[in-house]
Amino acid sequence: MFRLIATDMDGTLLERDHVTISPRSCAALRAASERGVHIVLASGRPWCFVRDSVEKLGCVDYTILCNGTSTRAVAEDVWLDRNGLEEPVWRRLFGMLRRAGVPFLTYSDGEAYLERAVLAEMGQHFCLSPEFQRTAERVITLVDSLEETLAGRRVEKIDNFFVPEAVRAPLREELASIPGLYVTSGLSHNLEISSAGADKGRALAQLCAHLGIAREEVMAFGDGGNDVEMLRWAGYSFAMENGMDCAREAAGQIAPSNQEDGVGRMVERYVLHPEA
Repeated sequence: MFRLIATDMDGTLLERDHVTISPRSCAALRAASERGVHIVLASGRPWCFVRDSVEKLGCVDYTILCNGTSTRAVAEDVWLDRNGLEEPVWRRLFGMLRRAGVPFLTYSDGEAYLERAVLAEMGQHFCLSPEFQRTAERVITLVDSLEETLAGRRVEKIDNFFVPEAVRAPLREELASIPGLYVTSGLSHNLEISSAGADKGRALAQLCAHLGIAREEVMAFGDGGNDVEMLRWAGYSFAMENGMDCAREAAGQIAPSNQEDGVGRMVERYVLHPEA
């Protein structure tokens, strides 16, 4: 019945520390893979923040990254699709975000970049657990100037990792005045900016068309605002019990939380043992 499983990471497959994948979910996804089901990690993260999970699972075929901006074939180690914000746009956005006092990470070509001037704010707001902090310190590239580092390149996503409530609505309104943007939130306190049309649903649909898989053969899991399009598109979709209201409304069903092996339990029930 199912030929592809796509799952978000933070708040969905990963536990509360944003690093751990439970043994039960690992085993379920590996068993599904052994039956010929394609396994896809669909994340707001860039490739550098996904590699560890890909290695831990050992069964991931494709990754949809930065909310659908890029798609990567893991075994072939090639990009199937790469988009991003053009330089005039991201330069304008950088200025806007600095004026608003909002700290941000920038993802480009699969890597994560942070200006040293906001390093302290990252440690306060972006490092979601000690385990995640160690990963962040290892994979993030510190630079003196984003403009100098990224000159001539596209930006996959700008991750405003902490947006105070008082700033959120005015900032969204200002961003709405700029055409060609996709603005969403993967976590309750962040704001993510990428190019319009680059969402997980579009990326998943394109990947399935490439593989000859119908949406009715796709199972998807998510918990956040950046999962809504994917949950609406997939033939069989689950929002996690801990998910945002928008994700729960978009999904066909509710799965147990990320702390209760939600992904693994649903894969067991509907993919591995559908007759039970």
